[in-house]
Amino acid sequence: MGTTTQVQSDGTAIRLTIDDTATAIGTAAVKDIPTSGDASTSQVVYGTDTRLTNARTPAAHKTSHQDGGSDEVSVAGLSGLLADAQTPLSHTHVAGDVTGTAVLTADARLSDARTPLAHATSHKSAGSDAVKLDELAAPTDVTTLNATISAHGLMPKGTGSTATFYRSDMTQASVTVSVNIKQTEIDFGTTPVSEGTFVITDGDVSATSQLLATLAYEAPTGKDLDELEFDAFHLACAPGTGEFTLYVRPDGGYVADKFKINYLVG
Repeated sequence: MGTTTQVQSDGTAIRLTIDDTATAIGTAAVKDIPTSGDASTSQVVYGTDTRLTNARTPAAHKTSHQDGGSDEVSVAGLSGLLADAQTPLSHTHVAGDVTGTAVLTADARLSDARTPLAHATSHKSAGSDAVKLDELAAPTDVTTLNATISAHGLMPKGTGSTATFYRSDMTQASVTVSVNIKQTEIDFGTTPVSEGTFVITDGDVSATSQLLATLAYEAPTGKDLDELEFDAFHLACAPGTGEFTLYVRPDGGYVADKFKINYLVG
């Protein structure tokens, strides 16, 4: 066992044995150091030892971060975001309309056709979504909605003819104009008179008939046409059953002989 002398700061000297020196300078004084790299379990660790700065899995300590723990983590201080994508745990989505369950994007109910709720009033006149008649699509060539003698509806399709029309019974009919103009000849006689009354027999005449009569510019029996150029009559008709009475008064003066009269029975 050797000895050594150590001079103190106050100038005094202390004699130490080898055992005393080891005790004074610590246990590391008798340990080896690594020539390179990290120290082994029997060597002194250098400050460059990688284990002093490397990342490592911490010892279990979750309770220290829980509510009331020694290192409690406040939720307010968390970002709310996960550091990496997380694979969800095995789970199922309940099919059908189950309250409280999430819906997948591919759920058929998000895009399927369905019957709308009753809303006809919204499309009627003054409704919130009124449909204008002239904004509807062109109809097909069917008669389903045509007007009838018992209900309003669409006008029936035309025939393209300019000679027909729709009657009130909703059938096409041709325009028929029937003018029942007839002619008779009256005779005042050979003696000039200022007026005359004649009964004209006609089976088309009834008590309710409407009659129009006028002097015909046509030569009567025994006269030339030029003899009528200055003749004018006031005529009135009184209908009866199968006949009518014709009242004739010359327009200024006297008349005699025969005249032809055109008349219309309506």
